[in-house]
Amino acid sequence: MGPEPRPSALDNPGFRRLALWLAGVPILCFYLWSTLVQPLLVRPVFPDFAQCFRAATRLRGGVDPYLSFLAIGHYSYNGSECAYAPLTPWLVEPFTPLGEENAALVVLVLLQLCLVAFLVLFYRGLRPVSRHEVALGALLLLGFEPVFANLWNDQSNILVLLVSAVVLGAYLDGDHWRGGVAYGLAIAIKPLQPAVGLLLFWGRRWWMVAAAVAAGVLASLLPGPRLLWEYLTRVLPAETGGTGFRDNAAPAGFLERLFHPATFYDGTAQGGLAVRGLYAAVVVAVLAVTWWRLGRSPRADRQGRAVEMATAVAASPLLLTISHTFHAALLLVPILLLVHVGLERRDRWLLGAAAVGWLCLGPVHAGMLTAIGNRFTVDAVLRIWNESQLLGMVVIWLGCLAALRARRSSRPEPLSPRLRSSR
Repeated sequence: MGPEPRPSALDNPGFRRLALWLAGVPILCFYLWSTLVQPLLVRPVFPDFAQCFRAATRLRGGVDPYLSFLAIGHYSYNGSECAYAPLTPWLVEPFTPLGEENAALVVLVLLQLCLVAFLVLFYRGLRPVSRHEVALGALLLLGFEPVFANLWNDQSNILVLLVSAVVLGAYLDGDHWRGGVAYGLAIAIKPLQPAVGLLLFWGRRWWMVAAAVAAGVLASLLPGPRLLWEYLTRVLPAETGGTGFRDNAAPAGFLERLFHPATFYDGTAQGGLAVRGLYAAVVVAVLAVTWWRLGRSPRADRQGRAVEMATAVAASPLLLTISHTFHAALLLVPILLLVHVGLERRDRWLLGAAAVGWLCLGPVHAGMLTAIGNRFTVDAVLRIWNESQLLGMVVIWLGCLAALRARRSSRPEPLSPRLRSSR
């Protein structure tokens, strides 16, 4: 017998605790200062919330909130027109009496609470390896650049992230209607996770499917049937035209920039047969490979179900025509799930995929934005650097596919409506 392998420093709980404290204190201080204390003191403008607030004000006054967008007729990344689903300005409408500045600060505090609730619900359903995993997950969230971007703009993606934790918990428990309600609300706020809906059909979560359809339709009708019809028939089709602007990390955006380089700066969508054909091929390929790796039936074990959900969330931005920095916050779900499975299996490849994805979507892309702000203008470097977000998305998706290894049994047990924790 050969010598026993020497334990690494990370096997020592005391060392892990020290490392988490040393990293956590500065990250937490910077996070609180940048996303809470400084905004409350300086009271800056929140650009994206300003769009939504104007739309909510028009909605309160009985004016169509989509008039400005429809006058242009296409998606504009730098525009001030509201193109959100009607439920989003409807949710902001109660805050309009406060005025835009005060309403933005109140919403910022509420979004901070949503992030806390997300962590609680996420790890309550996941059953983490240890408290150190929870602490690591919190640090990954607090240091994630897309989270900062959402908070600096009061974006509703944080709310979608919160309900994603509810969907995950219900999926892990089997087939619970509460997950369907949560997914329906998420789609009504922002239709950003189409692959999750397909996963519910594939996994035969019929209670969740029924609840999602009911909740999504009812929530979307709250602002009024006319607005919903206008959004579905005029606004959403115009949005799906996409954009080649540099912040659009979706494969459709990459193809626009590849075939029409000028869109990197002007944000237009030239389209064309080649772009649309290749985009359709990417969608079919992502769906086909994901379906092949998922297999014919859902996994019986809790870890396997977690990886199934991670794969669906990771695949979703690859199917969209627009997926930018704000939307990347939702990829915290597969990142944290890859960390969880990697720790349980002691699989460095899965941990590495989570780390590479987190770095590409966060610090690497943030570095490019900083370079642009400092007047860095080497076009070739910027174009390559810009695709770090797409690279991060692909790495996370491939990591999830790799985690979908052989299940514990070839014939999984039937799903129960609710599985009780053994703790």
